Amino acid sequence: MNPLYATALGLVNRTSTVNGQPFDPLTPVPTRRGTGDIVHYGVMVPGLPEPIRFLDVIVILGTARAPIFGVSALLEGPAADAAWLLTGSGVDADSFARLSVDRDCELAGDGAHMRFGKQLTVDRRGGRIAVRIDRPTLSAELELAPTRAVSHFARIPGVYDHWSVLCRYAGQVRTDAETVDIAGLCTWEYARAKNLPLPFRSFAYHVLTLDDSTQALVSEVLGPGGLPVLQAVYLRHVDGRASVHTRDFTHTVVEWAAHPLTTPDGHEMRMPHTVAWSVQDDDGAPLLDVSVIANGDFTYGLGAGYAGSCRFTGTYRGRPVEGTSYLEWITR
Repeated sequence: MNPLYATALGLVNRTSTVNGQPFDPLTPVPTRRGTGDIVHYGVMVPGLPEPIRFLDVIVILGTARAPIFGVSALLEGPAADAAWLLTGSGVDADSFARLSVDRDCELAGDGAHMRFGKQLTVDRRGGRIAVRIDRPTLSAELELAPTRAVSHFARIPGVYDHWSVLCRYAGQVRTDAETVDIAGLCTWEYARAKNLPLPFRSFAYHVLTLDDSTQALVSEVLGPGGLPVLQAVYLRHVDGRASVHTRDFTHTVVEWAAHPLTTPDGHEMRMPHTVAWSVQDDDGAPLLDVSVIANGDFTYGLGAGYAGSCRFTGTYRGRPVEGTSYLEWITR
């Protein structure tokens, strides 16, 4: 990214003032929205055993006007009353729901209790988060314990705040075939934004567990003509350390899937099969160099796009890493 352009972005998006500061588990996550605001909650769990592979919870309250995060053509009522819900996994390709906030949801103003139809309940007490998913082909109960390691993707005062905190989790997943005890690292996200028609065109987001105490997030957002809005790797550790890396960032689709996917509103979306990305540390030494191959379990409902899992291999600070990662992908 051009240094002058990066400086200009930094003057608008002031994440440099907060990244690296420890997370307070009691940080507010209000559901209340002002006129035109949207609110987002997210839980992303990578690296689960076959065939589950991943779990995610994506909630958007209100209908986003940015084309990669909202699809007004799918509305079944007022835009402000819409709650868009994805509770995805590798065993359930049909986990997207459009709900009415007034008719289908219970939302405490401070986010302490949230129910979305019969599919999802989130309770937050004493900083911990209890998540319950109940779908015909999969149910899950998880308890998340936030660490102090938080990554801020956006901080534009009065306009847009978006953060993700590294969590330890434990719980159970039940499918038609089995019940599995699971534990490890995941992420808990919150965003609140003015509902502006931002011209973003492409969005990619990877979540990888590198070892028992380290997680990496990779994010790329592009505007018209491929102009980068965000290109960064976020490293987080259970001891509370968190860092952001942008030096010599690369993110390349090496091979596209043979066939595009068609969204419920009729948009054909080209999907990746193999993706490679890398970044250097502040001294110019290789930090992360990873290749991912999609598992073909993409499920619709992430804004206007898809979420799924990948097999990844690569190196982190020179040592080999591998596993099952989580991937979000949108092109509009």
